[in-house]
Formats: sequence, structure tokens, C-alpha cells
Amino acid sequence: DKAEPLLARAMRTFEKQLGPDHSWMASCLVQLGALRTYQGDLGAAEAAYQQSLRLLEKLNGPDGLELYWPLHAVAELRLESNRLSEAEAYLQRI
Repeated sequence: DKAEPLLARAMRTFEKQLGPDHSWMASCLVQLGALRTYQGDLGAAEAAYQQSLRLLEKLNGPDGLELYWPLHAVAELRLESNRLSEAEAYLQRI
């Protein structure tokens, strides 16, 4: 229960100090996705992972190593919902 307010605070601080397009924001979004997954809110989890993925692609291009975690996380969510071909597409990008 303590993780969510701490993560929200970190995200506000990073956004204010570093701007919304900093790699640390993408890292926070991955952590938010993990928290939402743990809470069972898979829709919100995927939204956070996708937002992180878009930001990292913007910062590093479509083949950056930094894309591993959000790609892997979205693939896992797709596997859990039996969307195998979609999961495979994400995994092939890793």
C-alpha cells in the first residue's frame, strides 16, 4: 500500500525536475505497470507499459536495449490473456 504514493511522488518529482521525456520517467512507468499487475489491474498495467515503451522508443529508437522490460511485460500480459500471436510479436522485438 505504501508503494503507490511513493511511486507517484517520484514521478511528479522527476517530471518537474527532468521533464516528461526523461528515461527515469520511463523507468517509473515500468514500475507503475508492475504495481498495477500485482494489484490485478491489467488494463492499467498495459497502459503504463505502453507509455513507457513509447517514451523509450522516442528517446532511443525502436531497437534500444532499454525497450526490453516494457516489451517483455506487455508480452507477458498478452500471454496471460491467451493472445499468443500478439505476445510473439512483442517477444520478437527483444
